[in-house]
Amino acid sequence: MIIDKNTTELKPVGSIEIPDIFYQRLTTGIQTVDDLFGGGILPGSVSTLTGGPGTGKSTFLLQTTNALAQQGLKVAYVSGEESQEMLAFTCQRLELDDILIATGSDIGQIDGYIRETDFMIYDSFQCLTSDNKRLNRTEQEQVITHFVAQSKTYQTATTFTLHIAKNGNYKGTTTIPHMVDVNLIIEVDKDIEDVRHIT
Repeated sequence: MIIDKNTTELKPVGSIEIPDIFYQRLTTGIQTVDDLFGGGILPGSVSTLTGGPGTGKSTFLLQTTNALAQQGLKVAYVSGEESQEMLAFTCQRLELDDILIATGSDIGQIDGYIRETDFMIYDSFQCLTSDNKRLNRTEQEQVITHFVAQSKTYQTATTFTLHIAKNGNYKGTTTIPHMVDVNLIIEVDKDIEDVRHIT
């Protein structure tokens, strides 16, 4: 987790005070998910989730978001790809009813949600726009830098889904995974189609 970019001098590790926020992780109550994040999701951390079409990215993130809502946290799932009605239908099918959902792609809108919530999902990063125009690679890098800073300022745990091409490479800038705290990949089990692996 990047706290700031200030230059520091060498110090004995025992003399460095650890911020309380490192011990205030957001727990879902789902052991497997909490373990993925080292015992819970760190407030202010930024994550990405990638996976091919049909691997269950939305289902996994909706279930995670709902579990956090049941812990009393203010959570949001925002989509730039599906309508609000489609999201609501998916939540109904999965029997999830504690999530705030919205649609949109404007970076100002997403910035506002980061300020207002404890945990926010945006699906997907490549859908983001500024002045109704898709972001180019340079703009994507500027935006992820801004969102990382905002997430840490407001202590909002934020996750973006990322599209990948058929060759397995990211669509858009490839620097995003290097600028966030956690990168997750979801894959379908090679032998059992209903099983997913997240690493």
